[in-house]
Amino acid sequence: MTNFDLIAEAIEMINAGDNEAAIARLKQFTALNTSKVKGGKIKIYDWTDDKSIHTYAHGVYHDATDSVAVATETHVLLVSKSDYQADFAGKIIDKKGEAVDGRFLDYKRVIPNSADMTEISINRDRIARLLSDMRAERKLDKSIDYAAFNIGCTDTPLFFSPKFCKLLLTLPEGKFYYFSNKTRPLLYKSNDGNYVAVAMPVCVKDEYIGLEKLLRSQCGLY
Repeated sequence: MTNFDLIAEAIEMINAGDNEAAIARLKQFTALNTSKVKGGKIKIYDWTDDKSIHTYAHGVYHDATDSVAVATETHVLLVSKSDYQADFAGKIIDKKGEAVDGRFLDYKRVIPNSADMTEISINRDRIARLLSDMRAERKLDKSIDYAAFNIGCTDTPLFFSPKFCKLLLTLPEGKFYYFSNKTRPLLYKSNDGNYVAVAMPVCVKDEYIGLEKLLRSQCGLY
């Protein structure tokens, strides 16, 4: 639905005396034209999952060897120099600041070698538009449940969760790499050396490959 359509419908609804519906259309228009997803601070604890069966996902690991903080919720791995705290060296720390029992995964083996991958460009404006579209649609229907966006970076479509797409807009300038096989991860390295991220794409049924936005019912497993 275009901006003109939204305004035209809102006017028609006001003339018909349906102010509630008109307000809903105007809220959708506002959401569609207000960027709320660019920038912001990276929050490494957003990439933990205290409900995961994997205890290493319950907190952030502080690797003293490389002076980095590492987090994963099993689909995305985020490595940050900025979030490292020497007081927690060698420990997994949860959101409450408490140590998590267990060992962290060998995260360095998860990070692919960029030399074996193809460098790609990410269109952040396009991703911001998709997220804005989703926000606008949910203003009218909160039951809409998008599971993935096609980030449209290569000949091979790569679909990622809205949450990871928000991270893509927040990450500082850097380089992105991918394997030609669509089931392989996307690798990001910031230009300043502070961040590395690895993300697994969402598996999508073949008949939906050409779409930009996918409902959960149109996806396979992560």
